[in-house]
Parts: sequence; structure tokens; C-alpha cells
Amino acid sequence: MEAWLLADRRALRLVFGPRLDEACLPSEGSTLETMTKARIYHALKAATHSAGAGEYGKGKHSFGVLAQVAPDRLMSLTWAARLLDALR
Repeated sequence: MEAWLLADRRALRLVFGPRLDEACLPSEGSTLETMTKARIYHALKAATHSAGAGEYGKGKHSFGVLAQVAPDRLMSLTWAARLLDALR
């Protein structure tokens, strides 16, 4: 799920505010789903360390960000696109 959060920087900015350090996040694109969970969590924690909402936490922030993710942003990700297609 965290790879899907990285697909929509706008959603991350909405939750974490202007102090989100996007330079710490991996580049957007289809390779997000092939990254290790550890690398994704490290990037999220580093990018949000100084954010107003506090450092990223799975239960603390994940569903709030997911609620803001635009479905069209997920279509570039293989597994997300498969899920959205199946739900339609």
C-alpha cells in the first residue's frame, strides 16, 4: 500500500503539509511496486521527519493518505491498475 501512496505526491502533501521533503522520496513511476518495503518505509520516514503531521506511521497516517490518493495516479502501477480494473 505504501508504494501506492508514493504514486500521488499531492496526497502526501495534503496530509504532511509543506514541510514534506520530497527530495527523500523515490521517483514516481511503475518501479514503485518493485521497491522493497524497507526502502519505501525509510523514504517515507525521511521525507516526513520534519513534517507538521509528524513522521510517517503505518496506522497513524497510511489510511489518511490513501483516502486522498487519486485513482488515476495509481493506473501507472501494475498491481494497483489490476485491482482497480477488477473492482470496476
